Amino acid sequence: MKRKGILGGIFAMVLILALALVLGAGSVSAAEPNIVDSGNCGANGDNVTWTLDSAGLLTISGTGEMENCQSIGSQPWYHNRSKITKTVITGGVTGIGDYAFPYCTGLTSVTIPDSVTSIGERAFLNCTGLTSVTVPDSVTSVEESAFSDCTGLTRVTIGSGVTSIGGSAFYGCTGLSSVEIPNRVTSIGGYAFHGCTGLKEVIYNARAAEYGGYAAFQNAGTAADGMKVVFGESVEKIPNELFYNCTGLTSVTIGRNVTSIGREAFRGCTSLTEINYNARRADDLDWSTNAFYDVGAESEGVVVKFGEDVEIIPACLFCTNPSTPKIKIVSVSVGNRVTEIGKYAFCDCVNLTSLKLGNSVSTIGSEAFGSCKKLSSITGIEGVKQIGYSAFRYCSSLETFTIGENLTRIGANAFYKCIGLKEVYYNAKAAEDLESLSDVFRYAGGSDGVRVIFGEKVKKIPAYLFDNAGNICSFVFTGNPPTVGSSAFRDNYAYALYPVHNSEWTESVRKACGSHLTWIGYCTKPVSSAACRIDQTAYLPNDTLNTQGLCMTLTHKDGCTMTIPYDSGLLELGSCDMSTPGAKTIDVTYRGTTAQLKIYVHERKTQTLDKKGYPESSHNYENNLDKTYIYKAAGAVSLDVTFSAQTEVETNIDYLYVNGAQYTGTELAGKTITIQGDTLTIRLVSDKADSAYGFSIDRIVKTYMEHQYKNGVCTLCGTKEPDYIFAPTVKPSYVGASGKPYIY
Repeated sequence: MKRKGILGGIFAMVLILALALVLGAGSVSAAEPNIVDSGNCGANGDNVTWTLDSAGLLTISGTGEMENCQSIGSQPWYHNRSKITKTVITGGVTGIGDYAFPYCTGLTSVTIPDSVTSIGERAFLNCTGLTSVTVPDSVTSVEESAFSDCTGLTRVTIGSGVTSIGGSAFYGCTGLSSVEIPNRVTSIGGYAFHGCTGLKEVIYNARAAEYGGYAAFQNAGTAADGMKVVFGESVEKIPNELFYNCTGLTSVTIGRNVTSIGREAFRGCTSLTEINYNARRADDLDWSTNAFYDVGAESEGVVVKFGEDVEIIPACLFCTNPSTPKIKIVSVSVGNRVTEIGKYAFCDCVNLTSLKLGNSVSTIGSEAFGSCKKLSSITGIEGVKQIGYSAFRYCSSLETFTIGENLTRIGANAFYKCIGLKEVYYNAKAAEDLESLSDVFRYAGGSDGVRVIFGEKVKKIPAYLFDNAGNICSFVFTGNPPTVGSSAFRDNYAYALYPVHNSEWTESVRKACGSHLTWIGYCTKPVSSAACRIDQTAYLPNDTLNTQGLCMTLTHKDGCTMTIPYDSGLLELGSCDMSTPGAKTIDVTYRGTTAQLKIYVHERKTQTLDKKGYPESSHNYENNLDKTYIYKAAGAVSLDVTFSAQTEVETNIDYLYVNGAQYTGTELAGKTITIQGDTLTIRLVSDKADSAYGFSIDRIVKTYMEHQYKNGVCTLCGTKEPDYIFAPTVKPSYVGASGKPYIY
């Protein structure tokens, strides 16, 4: 019994051991995937082989290059493509062939060894499950469409050895959020990153890439909150059309070592709001470059900042096509190391409103800011030494400009047709002469004219500087008389103000400046009183103030008096509501002194005048006639004259002239004409044969204002009563402290 029990125990132990071995064997088999397919894929046949296991791992191994497949479907594993989840390429393989893994939509990762030097065309086309790719430093080329439409790709690392990125290489990689272009890249193909809508950042380090194709980043970054591009310190050249139509681009930073910006490099970047420009001395561009044509967000525009590394702003940098200017730069600030702004640099930047210059800018090139029609604010201009030909021409919103003490040269047409210009502060000590017809300020200023203030240190006014500057209304001299170059003030009919207590301003000195100038001596002593006058003091509602005869007389504490006319441009008028009847007071200011001008707005009244006395021709009128009919309505502001329906003269032979306006045939029949003033004048001219009805008038309506006269003067507005006879008055003389009269 004892022996039988021992044998039973041994049998049980053997049974348990056998069962464990069986179960163990089953467990090992489940943990190790088996090969489901394999074959050759080398350029030379079996130099490279492949295996696909049951877990979805595709392994490429061997030496040399993979074969180049000719199309989708020609890959040896194509029928198993849906099973592939991971690809490992082992060391020794040197090239990934064309069409290697297209439409492997389940592929989530790929391992590329540092033996690989090239990735072929469409190698990973439409691998939508691929999320991350590292291109090793050994790779020199990523061929056309290599990763095109890999929509799940969020991160890609491009190795430092890559020199060529093919056309559409990352086309449509909508999940890609950032990319860095290494500095050895010499070529980027067209549409390389087209449609990468999720891109937020591009770090561009390619030193000198050439034009490799069209619009490498077209429509990139459009789904992000804005795409930022930074050109690194290694970059020397920005290729043609690199960011053409990159509509998602919002910010560009250009590195300090960039020397060349390619044709249309940023054209059509319509969301761009910021350009940080740091290139020290980039090469000049030309009119055909259009590097920034049609850039800028419609609502915000573009802010351009030139950093502290910049020394020269190249020619034509931001110039645009003058026939259809499309660049939305709104403000420019220039760093303190910039010494020169090249010719045409901002020409036709029609949305530019403000310019801030650093303290080292000495030269502004020809037409640098020509036709910047909204430019209204310039700061830091005082240090400029040379202003080029037409530098600010057609800057129609520019109101004030300061010419600094150190200016030595100003070019012809510099401010041509700056029609908004109101004030010029001229401090140049001794700028060089100009030639005849330089037209520096020709057509500058509008109806209000331009005031020119000469600083105390001005010693010379260049020849022809203000020649043909017909809109200048006044010159103000603050220092000693300067030397005046030939024809500096030729044909200027402006007022000229000089310091009356400066004994060097003799009559002969003043006359030598210009024969047409009207001189006014001004005093800088404290003002004791000021008064205003104007020719017209009576108005109707909504009339415009008539400044004819408006002037301000100031009496100084030393006894000097001076009268400043409004058309000198030196008086400032306060606002006034002319829409309602009643007495009005308008502040008039000259250099901090304010006086009040009083006018009166009367109610508008109308009256239909008695037909008796209306002018009328014979019916029919005589031949060989030249007759004038005059009708006056006392006190009328205007007359509405309605001609009869019968009014007619022989068409294009005989004529009626109504207050100078010509009519013929039936042009006046039944028509109402408004005549300003109180007098209607009709002239009838006929030839020697034939005639017609002539004219008659159905109605004349007088518009007038009602005055309250006392002693020949309206107590409301001061208007003199017509035909009232006044006693003669004696005009007082004004004398200065010296006892001598001043006549202005």
